[in-house]
Amino acid sequence: MIGQGLMSRGVALLVAGLLAGCSTMPPMLGGPEEAVRGASVGSSLGFWLKASDRTALSDALAEALNSPELGTSHRWHNAATGADGTVLAYAAYLAHVDAAGGADLESPVGLDTLSPLGPDGRIYATNSNANVRLSPSVEGTLLDTIAKDTQLLVLGTTTNLDWHLVASGERVLGYMYAPLLSRAGEETLVLAGGEGRPPLLCRRFTSEVRLPEGRTDRWDGTACRGRDGSWSVRTANPGEDAGTL
Repeated sequence: MIGQGLMSRGVALLVAGLLAGCSTMPPMLGGPEEAVRGASVGSSLGFWLKASDRTALSDALAEALNSPELGTSHRWHNAATGADGTVLAYAAYLAHVDAAGGADLESPVGLDTLSPLGPDGRIYATNSNANVRLSPSVEGTLLDTIAKDTQLLVLGTTTNLDWHLVASGERVLGYMYAPLLSRAGEETLVLAGGEGRPPLLCRRFTSEVRLPEGRTDRWDGTACRGRDGSWSVRTANPGEDAGTL
């Protein structure tokens, strides 16, 4: 198990750099066609998976994380070894939002968090009925329409000052066109990630793996999307919900 311990510590160090917003963070793998770094971390069987098993698992995890659907199982099978499994990604959230006292805020699954945002620091109110979109563009997917005179927290503003990332309560709503909002208060808020950085979008997932000799495992983890759009496992909980399926 020495190799597994070293691998876990290595991923932990990588994750610490990600959360600290280190500008010199090494490139990470990501996307449906590539492996997600740390996909098997949290599994008691991770040490026994072959390299090709881990690649198949990582590809399935990437597909699940990039899917706009919640709770859809993504299956993988490695014909070379006989190993197989299932990955299911569900809740999405913005991590450690200072505006919410350092809490995580529920987020739309496909929220665009790759553009740098500057902190605004105030409460706004809609001055007309206003659309909320998945990305800061009129071409962005329409998520909802908010009624006039609704108060919202502005978590950040795009660098061109055209769009606000807004939240209500413990939930991020999406992007709203800036001219449709007017200041309604001076409460101090701080953008997740810090000034000029994108907020950190994360998703929780459950992974199951089966080895050909019959051993099985199930574990829960969290993966977060980096500035380049790639995913990396941020946390995993060895032993939690693990065991025979």
